[in-house]
Amino acid sequence: MNCNKQPNNPPASKRRKSNDTIHASNHIGESTRTKPAPGSTETPTAAIDLDQPKKQTVAQLTTLPLELVAQIMSWIRPTKVWPLRGLSKAFNNLISSTSFASLNLDRILPSDAGSSVYYKLGKVFDGPESYQSEYVRKYLIDCCTIRIYQEFPHPIPKIWLRELKNLVHWKMSQCGLVGTIPHEIGNLNNLETLEFFDNKLVGEIPSTIGNLGRLTSLVLSEKRLEGYLPSELGNLVLLTNLEITCKNVMGPIPVEIGNLTKLEVLKLSFKKNRLVPNHLPRELGKLTSLVLLDINCCKLDGTIPLEFGELVHLRHIDLSRNNLNGPVPAEFTQLAFDFCGFYGNPKLSFPFPVPADWFVNQA
Repeated sequence: MNCNKQPNNPPASKRRKSNDTIHASNHIGESTRTKPAPGSTETPTAAIDLDQPKKQTVAQLTTLPLELVAQIMSWIRPTKVWPLRGLSKAFNNLISSTSFASLNLDRILPSDAGSSVYYKLGKVFDGPESYQSEYVRKYLIDCCTIRIYQEFPHPIPKIWLRELKNLVHWKMSQCGLVGTIPHEIGNLNNLETLEFFDNKLVGEIPSTIGNLGRLTSLVLSEKRLEGYLPSELGNLVLLTNLEITCKNVMGPIPVEIGNLTKLEVLKLSFKKNRLVPNHLPRELGKLTSLVLLDINCCKLDGTIPLEFGELVHLRHIDLSRNNLNGPVPAEFTQLAFDFCGFYGNPKLSFPFPVPADWFVNQA
């Protein structure tokens, strides 16, 4: 992003007493001095190139008043100024300070940078922690929605979990998010939507997600997540949508999910489930608001509970590619399914004529 603003002239009290005037370009490194033509009244000027830092310029830069250096460098894009921390300890302390981060962001970012929650957002989180905290404080502190679909190859910023108390909707899809889901995620008490889809998250689903009492939609579709489904999911009694499709997550399906009586959509899929036996809990029969039930590829065994016949609002059911056996509840024939899939369960039996549009007995 290019900044169209021009630097303010430093106050008279901070101007150099010599006849030299410092002109800051977008760079720091090589210094050149321009002499005026004979007879000219112009003052000599020094141009400081900040693009390729060189040792011979360090001494010159460090002799400037630190306040002046800060004013000059505050007009440089953060990704260009961060490497200058290596010039000296003083530069490192300056650039890493909260006050400089605040000034630099004010200069470079538009006043509405937080409205899109993205000014090369990932770049901000490549920098010092002071930039991360100042970015959040300036642009995100009142943010209620984060939706990121661009590249963000970083862990979930801990500062978001500490500071974004007003966050309501959080979606990150195919943006390269890495690391684990921190336990501190349970601190976002106002969160209603949490969706992580096709990133590079690893580790287990933290039990503290069960603290998000206002959550209405939880979607975790991450290939590298593992471990067990936390029973604390049963605390999320306002959920209407629960989708966890993570091939390395293991059962059993927590019986506490039966507490989520507002659920309209339940999708679970654990292709590499190594925990057997692994049954369908009869408690899921309490989810009488369910419209869609999709529990495929979970290596389930046992029977389909008779209580499932009481899910009178069900329009889509997919229990395919498991190891289920026994009779399918006859009550299913009374439901107006848009989709009904039992294929991949060769041991299931049907004590009634199978409707032609059902998908059954496909190995």
